[in-house]
Amino acid sequence: MKRGGRGARSSGIAREDRGKAVWLRLPERLSEADAQRLSDEAEELRFRPELCVVVLMPSARDFCLGIEESERRFVDCVRAVASLPQPVLAVLRGRTAARGCELALACDLRVASADARFFFPGPGDAGGLGFGAIQRLVRLVGPSRALGMMLRERPVGAAEALRAGLVSRVCRASALRGEVRRLVSELSAKAPLALRLAKEAVYRGLELTLEQGLRLEDDLYVLLQTTRDRKEGIRSFMSGRRPRFVGA
Repeated sequence: MKRGGRGARSSGIAREDRGKAVWLRLPERLSEADAQRLSDEAEELRFRPELCVVVLMPSARDFCLGIEESERRFVDCVRAVASLPQPVLAVLRGRTAARGCELALACDLRVASADARFFFPGPGDAGGLGFGAIQRLVRLVGPSRALGMMLRERPVGAAEALRAGLVSRVCRASALRGEVRRLVSELSAKAPLALRLAKEAVYRGLELTLEQGLRLEDDLYVLLQTTRDRKEGIRSFMSGRRPRFVGA
């Protein structure tokens, strides 16, 4: 595990580099300095070609309950997380509320403990709507479920979130850490560039017609065949060893 300048605790956010994964531990409520730090971390991590996954997890009981100060700064950090080329995994336990929901929705994968609850901003909260929560939520769960979650303004439990497709996995609170480690290990064993291109194909494809999406997928496939990691995958398979991917 690497610890150093950017690994030391600062502004309430702690970073740990573990092989091809970076773990960012967040406080329950982000200060303006925290939001800026998260934006800065995301900006640096996007230029790490060997990186396979970024993990956002709580340092306390709850995932995220919002921001204490500038909401403008917060929306910037949400966009920075959403724009990361690597898969981003949110580890959700306890409460995820208001602006915290927007941060969770900006991630690609969400694993929740059985006691996790989501409190989506709704019309009853004068400042509740905005910052991308609606658009990301409806793309995840569909318009009817998204409206139900927002308009009813009631907690959404982990089981309902799993049925709706809001989270990809739910496990006991005591098993959450192990489940997350297994998932991170699984992703870290894959070729970093293949993970990035898969993410690109999914999100860019949503904005295209089917025909355009198929062309995009073909282009990305051809690009992947030209990489060093592709050749390494073939060599490692033929020699019966584990591949050593470098993200190029």
